[in-house]
Amino acid sequence: TATAKPLDKVSLAKLQAGLRYLRVGSGAEELESKLLNYWIAIEYLFSSHDASLDKTSRLQEYFNKIHSLSYATRLFQDLHKSIASLSLQTNFSLYDPTECNYLSQVITVKESATIVDDDPLVFYRVNTLNERFKDFKAIKGELERHQLNLQRNLLRIYRIRNEIVHSAAKDKNIADTTAHLKYYLIFVINGFIDFIINHPIDLDEDGSISIDDYFHISKIKMESLLISKTVTLSQLLAVSNRIDYLN
Repeated sequence: TATAKPLDKVSLAKLQAGLRYLRVGSGAEELESKLLNYWIAIEYLFSSHDASLDKTSRLQEYFNKIHSLSYATRLFQDLHKSIASLSLQTNFSLYDPTECNYLSQVITVKESATIVDDDPLVFYRVNTLNERFKDFKAIKGELERHQLNLQRNLLRIYRIRNEIVHSAAKDKNIADTTAHLKYYLIFVINGFIDFIINHPIDLDEDGSISIDDYFHISKIKMESLLISKTVTLSQLLAVSNRIDYLN
């Protein structure tokens, strides 16, 4: 459903630039060129018209929260796909091919015992994932840990970027780092497109939808989860993880 309010010109320019540098980076032969193009793209997406606001600081402030919002959904979706690919659906009475919330139900955890001999890894994943998100304290711990890991990885990528730019360094061991950065970039673009199409909110009431609206709303949602003592795993799994606009 199209939003009644237009996308603001600055956000459209950022989206177009992000896609352009993603394409250039994907087509580059050297890993250093790929990483630099992906960094330019993601840094520009998080830039601000206020020159006093540092792009890298905004990236760390908002990306960690945006990515953590759908962290549980991604983990359970991956498990859901494994169950389907291994043809284990009949072992779970609540199995639903369209979503993964059934994996958070007590009966599903109990039924996982029927596959412990045939597929102990899936049994382990069903039980450990539910344990990791069993209550608000566990959920808070998981989300905070994930945000810290993201922050550390972004700092590592930033240091590598600086070494390439300022020292012309060539590192043969940046394939994984470059792949992570590309994934982060695509994740932000997918999330913003989904926001425009399905969840457009003009937070600052300026008459248009902007990428900052997306960032701020995601931050508010994440911070609300961290202080909530009633948040449940089912609520986390209701958060969408749209990755099909761009992959």
